[in-house]
Amino acid sequence: MAIDAAVLASWVADARRRTIALYKDVADDQLVVPYMRIINPPVWELGHVAWFQEHWILRHVLGRPPLHERADALWDSAIIPHAERWTAALPSRAATLEYLGLVGERVLDALAARGVDAKLRYFTLLSIFHEDMHGEAFVYTRQTLGWPAPWWLGPMGEAAERHAVGPWPGDVAIESGVYRIGAECDPAPDFVFDNESARPSDRRAARSGADRAVPGARCARRSARVARVLP
Repeated sequence: MAIDAAVLASWVADARRRTIALYKDVADDQLVVPYMRIINPPVWELGHVAWFQEHWILRHVLGRPPLHERADALWDSAIIPHAERWTAALPSRAATLEYLGLVGERVLDALAARGVDAKLRYFTLLSIFHEDMHGEAFVYTRQTLGWPAPWWLGPMGEAAERHAVGPWPGDVAIESGVYRIGAECDPAPDFVFDNESARPSDRRAARSGADRAVPGARCARRSARVARVLP
């Protein structure tokens, strides 16, 4: 499938709808949560998603000035220690959602107005995949805080109700041998994460592992067993 401006625009819009919806049912006061090392403050994380998209597309690719004068100081995760995100003087939830909406609209306008070259395609894909990963973080943040799953997701929730859930017994065996690791080089993909970059073939010993997501308790038990047998 060709990744043209129309495809990118649909992915940008879909990611933004999902981001906004993932906390839509949560009241403002619930989003003020106590410090935890394994999650981000929800309102900070929403702003970070908007900042990342603005930073790489509107500012880096298109050369535009920042929309928010303190954007880097508030939302650049490369320079803001995790603990400081909880005490930062953040805009309100409403202002943060407005920022998300404005950035998304300007990215869509740019895609419609100028088409897509290789640089714009790459950084638009980067922002989409980054937002999708934070969507996963929003879900596990809800789980960590004991909030109900976002059943409004429709088919995902309906599928969970139709099928039994719980531990999946057994593992899948992987034979020893030489495996190619990473993305293909020819043809080169439009986008690839650095940890998926093509690399030489790698010899791997036989191993086994779960073939799907498993409950945390089972993962912890397996890790403890592996630790006992390692030198």
